[in-house]
Amino acid sequence: MNFLSVTKTADRLMFGDGQSVAASGKLAELPNGNYMAGFRPNHLEIAKHSPDALEFTATLSVTEITGSETFVHLDHHGERWVGLIHGVHSLDIGKPITVHLDPSHVYIFGEDGRLFAPASYALAA
Repeated sequence: MNFLSVTKTADRLMFGDGQSVAASGKLAELPNGNYMAGFRPNHLEIAKHSPDALEFTATLSVTEITGSETFVHLDHHGERWVGLIHGVHSLDIGKPITVHLDPSHVYIFGEDGRLFAPASYALAA
C-alpha cells in the first residue's frame, strides 16, 4: 500500500503539496488532525478516468513491464509509491510524471496505524 500524509481541518482534507479536497461521507466525520491516506498500486493511473481524481506530480524512479502492465516506482516529495498501470508504457526515468488517484479508493489511517475510514469503493462491495 502507498501512503500520503493528510491533515483534516474543518471540512477539508489537505495534502503536503498544497492540494485539498472536500471531506465527504465518513471523512467528514473525522476529527481535525493528522492522518495517513493509503491507496493500492492498481489505483494510481497515468490517465484521468474520474472527474474527482486527484492529480499528483512525482518523479519516476524505475519501470517494470510485466506482460500487459507496467509497474512504476515513484518518488512523491520523499514518499515512495508504486503504481500498477494497465498497458505497456515507455516512460522517462528520472523525469516528472503526472499520476491520478480517485478519492473513492483512499483509506484513512490514524497516526497510530488504526483504520479510521475505509475507501468508499470498499464499503459498496
